[in-house]
Amino acid sequence: MAVERNVTAAAAMASLVLLMLSTTATARRARHGPPGELPPIRTPPPPSVISGPRVSPVLRSVPTGPNPITSDPPPPPPNHERFQADEDKGVLFPSKPRGHVPPSGPSKPPPSYHLS
Repeated sequence: MAVERNVTAAAAMASLVLLMLSTTATARRARHGPPGELPPIRTPPPPSVISGPRVSPVLRSVPTGPNPITSDPPPPPPNHERFQADEDKGVLFPSKPRGHVPPSGPSKPPPSYHLS
């Protein structure tokens, strides 16, 4: 049985090589000249001269503003809910709770695992 597989594989490889050679031989030759010569470079004709400004639907003007890299960021709003003003230092800090924070609202007792 192994001999049949080897024969089949060899026959498939031989037919594949013959197929590759036949397609190479029947391929259409380039018309540019003798083998090894490169085809001539074809450049498109120059565009026609258009008077006036060009209007392209792809390129459109984008409104320009201050450069975000070189300009200072805008200040945060004075009465924003995430910030509270520190009057002594004149700086805005995020409001963070300090120390232990009691839970808001009444706490529920733990669930009872005893069935009554």
